[in-house]
Amino acid sequence: MHVLILGGAPDSRRRAARACLPTSHNAFTADSATLPFTRPKEATLPPAPRVFLLDDIERAFPDAQANGVRLVLTQSTYLLQAWLDRLDEGDRIVATADRAALERCAPEALRRRGPWRAFELRDLDNPRRVPDTKNTKDAEEDLSQDTSSRQNRT
Repeated sequence: MHVLILGGAPDSRRRAARACLPTSHNAFTADSATLPFTRPKEATLPPAPRVFLLDDIERAFPDAQANGVRLVLTQSTYLLQAWLDRLDEGDRIVATADRAALERCAPEALRRRGPWRAFELRDLDNPRRVPDTKNTKDAEEDLSQDTSSRQNRT
């Protein structure tokens, strides 16, 4: 799973991101501000498995374009999906972001829409994590109980 680290000070996010890097992976990085202008298919990558480290990823999604126009290259879902398509199955992305800036320029990231679903969100301001039970046995049992109770009512 890919990781998006939010909250805290920029240095804290960077330290947390580096602590997430698997030692078995070859790390590479890019300047987030230039990411929209880098073609993933043409990028030279280290040998697999890889981990793509992106500090301040919100800088890749500028929101100050004139007249509400947002170039597709700077849309987070397009850009992120292009990189995910370029990476191999076992590769990872570890990114950091300022929560307020990301909410302003790419709110879909915090709502885990599109390719952002593949990311685990880690909030340094709120280390308590709420487990995702979407695909667990407990969730399946809850769903089956809910379904059977609805059938009993009919």
